[in-house]
Amino acid sequence: MWIFVLIILTAAVIQSVLKMSVLNRLSRVVIIISTIILTALFYRSATQYNLSDLKNYLNSSATLSTICGAIIIQELFMLVFGTIMLRRYYTGKKIKWVNGIILLPSVLYPLSYQLFLVYLFNTVSGIDYYKTNLFLAAGTILFTIGATELLAMQKLQRKIEFIALFSIITIFLAMFLPVIFSGSAPAGKIISLHWNMLSGIGAILLTVLIFTAASYYGFYIKIFQYINKIKEKVI
Repeated sequence: MWIFVLIILTAAVIQSVLKMSVLNRLSRVVIIISTIILTALFYRSATQYNLSDLKNYLNSSATLSTICGAIIIQELFMLVFGTIMLRRYYTGKKIKWVNGIILLPSVLYPLSYQLFLVYLFNTVSGIDYYKTNLFLAAGTILFTIGATELLAMQKLQRKIEFIALFSIITIFLAMFLPVIFSGSAPAGKIISLHWNMLSGIGAILLTVLIFTAASYYGFYIKIFQYINKIKEKVI
């Protein structure tokens, strides 16, 4: 189960980097630095756990359910505010600051930092906790700023397509994985469990394939452009 938790956390981190790349340089640098510094200030809590605790946490069904629940709530907000923001952008209206809340990092971004910090505290020797946390914070800040700078060079339409794609991937993972791994299957239902797993994974892969193709042809942007053309003709 831990591998799926890590996949979801990785997808959330990548999506956070993609979203922040849409912001202007000053805003994204401030957000990245402040997020990492605030997270790093609580490094002492990570010293209380060992590798066994980390393994149990990642393999817990409660962890998977909590993370997936947070993703679903987060993506619903992103769907609502993202649609409003794109509509205002393509109609030439001023984008309100409250709509930009969807461009903030995922709530799983600082969680991923803390989990990796627990791993480092239990594997790196010869360096105290403070310096390990300091090096990780500095490395994370530099890496994230560098990644957002590279992505910022891409066209806005392409960035929006990838953000939408990762949103779809993460929300479908969040919807299917808790169902697939909930509870334990009795012996008589083992075939049914395997079928449900294959069906769930198949549905995820099919959905990703469909929306990847749609994203490649700029499906999302074309919808808004088409709506705007209709409005111009009507007006």
